[in-house]
Amino acid sequence: MAPFYPYLVSFAGTHDTPRIRTELGSDQLQILTLAAVLTMEGISLIYYGDELGMEGGEDPDNRRAMRWDLVNSPLAQEIRALANFRAQNAVLRRGSMEPVFAGDRALLFTRSIGEETCAVVINFGAEEAHLSGKFHKVLLGEAILAENGVRVPAMRYAVVR
Repeated sequence: MAPFYPYLVSFAGTHDTPRIRTELGSDQLQILTLAAVLTMEGISLIYYGDELGMEGGEDPDNRRAMRWDLVNSPLAQEIRALANFRAQNAVLRRGSMEPVFAGDRALLFTRSIGEETCAVVINFGAEEAHLSGKFHKVLLGEAILAENGVRVPAMRYAVVR
């Protein structure tokens, strides 16, 4: 089992970098990136406004005023659901992380605490990703369970058990 790093901070954007929306360019890429941040081991950090899709270049352009008009956007709702899911699941908050597969466009890792284990699949690719394993329930995101694995649509993520 991999060591657990409870104080490791996972982040995609900070006040020292251009906004992730500016770098990535789409809601879906931003959702996948923040899904990784919110499902990986340690402390999840989302720079203010990144959950809303705020744009901005190099400092100080990345420190624009908060866009309160975006707090109920579909992007914000998706990130809020991910954050709430993490808050409600100890395995994502305190579980150890074990990398299983990292390919060109897909990532699979497990999170475990005690007897509880879940797998996180993130598909950054333009085609469906099929990953082998024994899964029986989709907890969050989009996936199709198969007899010998899970299929995750293009540009989607899933948390499965």
